[in-house]
Amino acid sequence: MCPDQDAHGRPGKLHPGCEFGRVHVPVTATQIIAGTLATRDFYPVHHDRAFARAHGNADIVMNILTTNGLLARVVGEWTGRGAGCVGWSRTLRAPASPGEVLRISGRVETAVEKEVVVSARAETGAVVHAEAVATVVR
Repeated sequence: MCPDQDAHGRPGKLHPGCEFGRVHVPVTATQIIAGTLATRDFYPVHHDRAFARAHGNADIVMNILTTNGLLARVVGEWTGRGAGCVGWSRTLRAPASPGEVLRISGRVETAVEKEVVVSARAETGAVVHAEAVATVVR
């Protein structure tokens, strides 16, 4: 972290190499199901435990749109630029299930004139759930 960088989802310095305070987001069944309903993703792996387990998962799993929303919210809080995101890419690496905690960390990769590129990573235990790169306008 930069010397005076704030923690837990609060705006911080937007200089290359500065890291943001880690944000912890508990994963619950309610959150997963609400996210899938809100995004009209009715695939059973997101709400039917028997179906999810029959397809190799320990439990129901969060959908990527819910993950995107959580990562975008945290990046917006870190940068103080919730509405200033002009570019977004993400990669889903592993499932997230109820009872786990997403530990979201991030850092400023580049800052050139008005554009700042921020990377973010959501981990559960020793597993990377998702990674994202956002470009925000100062």
